[in-house]
Amino acid sequence: TAKHNADSTEDLITQINVSIGDAKTLLGEGAAKVENAAETLASQLRDVISIEGLKKQSSTLDQEATIEKIVKRTAETTEMVVGVYFRINPELTPYLTQEDGVHGAFYADEKKDGVFTAQEAVKLKEFNKDNPYMTWYYNALTQRNGVWSDVYFDPYSNIETISYSYPIY
Repeated sequence: TAKHNADSTEDLITQINVSIGDAKTLLGEGAAKVENAAETLASQLRDVISIEGLKKQSSTLDQEATIEKIVKRTAETTEMVVGVYFRINPELTPYLTQEDGVHGAFYADEKKDGVFTAQEAVKLKEFNKDNPYMTWYYNALTQRNGVWSDVYFDPYSNIETISYSYPIY
């Protein structure tokens, strides 16, 4: 899909993070498959998300049910992934408190048995540039393009991982 440019951070809808458990599997065609899955997911989400709707809590909750289905389906049908994240830029949801979870979806294969379950959302107070576990989000935001992370330990999924993050505008 073609990349859409944003004129401001308010135009940023969200970002996807597709994680795999073993960096070695990224060699060859594996990396391209993960990148393609993230870009396809971005396209599907662009079609169902209303930016104006995100600014209203009731509308965001309505959209979130659709978002969760799409994200889970992507996790279940993409080879090598152990998790798929989708987070809505908190700037678009001004009604959140610091203790609230950031809107979006996160599904992980915790038992490595092919069953993806919903995971808890990161709290707004943890969703910032100073949190080293949010590098996946802010690197792609800064570069305005899909980026691969270095291998890191993710305390949210409890695994060593490498992530491909793709911003959606």
